[in-house]
Amino acid sequence: MVETFSDLVGPDESFPVLVGAGNSKREFTLRRDSFIPRSEFFKNAQSKSWNKDSQCRSDEPIVLANTSPAIFKSYARCVYFGETPKAPEYKNSYDYLHGVSRKARFDRQIGLYLLAHKLGDRKTANLMTDEIFTYSHVSLDQP
Repeated sequence: MVETFSDLVGPDESFPVLVGAGNSKREFTLRRDSFIPRSEFFKNAQSKSWNKDSQCRSDEPIVLANTSPAIFKSYARCVYFGETPKAPEYKNSYDYLHGVSRKARFDRQIGLYLLAHKLGDRKTANLMTDEIFTYSHVSLDQP
């Protein structure tokens, strides 16, 4: 019988990722079991951080300086929960009439696709390709 949550899901091994540059820099802590199997980039970064002498990994964060923390947050939510970015609510009738919210959703979807592609996460990249295709067909019929 399992005694604790960690017995059920395995040890809580995580690694830090520093995303963004300047004042927008943000640190994320990611579970190894969720991200390493999906991303070639994270897999390679973790293998480089292995110290053979001390038989452990370095605590230094992986740095993604040219990535938006908001897009990375959407990426993490997609990996953990299978969620894709949604459009923000319309702020006023001008935004609704001129498709500002649709553009924001496309920007997020494309940004998430590009990040997943850069990280070598084919599953998320393919999911976002499907989402972009589906949403482009749906949004053509809407104002």
